[in-house]
Amino acid sequence: MTPTRAPTRSLVLALLAFCAVLSLLGCHAVDYYDQSLQRPVSPAMEPPREKGMMSLPTYRVEPPDILQIEMLKLVPRPPYRVDTFDVLQIRVMGTALDQPIDGFFLVEGEGIVSLGPAYGTVRVVGMTIEEATDAISRKLQLILTKPDVSVQLARTAGTQPITGQYLIGPDGTVNLRQYGVMHVAGKTVTEIRVDLQEDAVAVFRLAGADGGRDCLHSKVFYVITEGPGWATMCAACRSPATRRCWTP
Repeated sequence: MTPTRAPTRSLVLALLAFCAVLSLLGCHAVDYYDQSLQRPVSPAMEPPREKGMMSLPTYRVEPPDILQIEMLKLVPRPPYRVDTFDVLQIRVMGTALDQPIDGFFLVEGEGIVSLGPAYGTVRVVGMTIEEATDAISRKLQLILTKPDVSVQLARTAGTQPITGQYLIGPDGTVNLRQYGVMHVAGKTVTEIRVDLQEDAVAVFRLAGADGGRDCLHSKVFYVITEGPGWATMCAACRSPATRRCWTP
């Protein structure tokens, strides 16, 4: 009986000693996110944080970003010649009180504008605005005394709208359809707006051009949370990439 109890008594004593050591030391959790465990980085390499925010540089577009271009007005480059289905704004002083000429007149398919039953029609197609003004004045001088004629181009029939969304191609250009191709990669929105107003179109002078970012597909960043998983965010609107991007 004695040889059998000796190992059991030694094991019990060893367990009691181990428990006594644990009670003195206690349990310690390891913080794997402790900053002291990470290698320090220079201030220039520190990412933006809630308590260390920084301003981002001006964004420069890249493929395959999408641009939203809004063209408020298209002014033809002189000398523009009147075409069929253009709209002219004609205003004449010195007309009869019951037969005024003040409004918008369509250049009909025959190339004429109808000034009303009292004044007849005038052929203006193929003329510049100055030539059309002279032709209408000569016509009215046969009926009126010293008419004062003013003619302006209100709308052109052959002008295609530019306003819309444009995808930047792999070569860094956007296709403006009949107005040509424009290189925009590496430029800011302000630089693109200036180019639209000055150099983009050879036939029409662009007035009131505006450009903006509709969605930025070339830049993303990742947000790593303390919980499991990660989320991809859009660099333009700071929303999840699965949602439609928009620029506030």
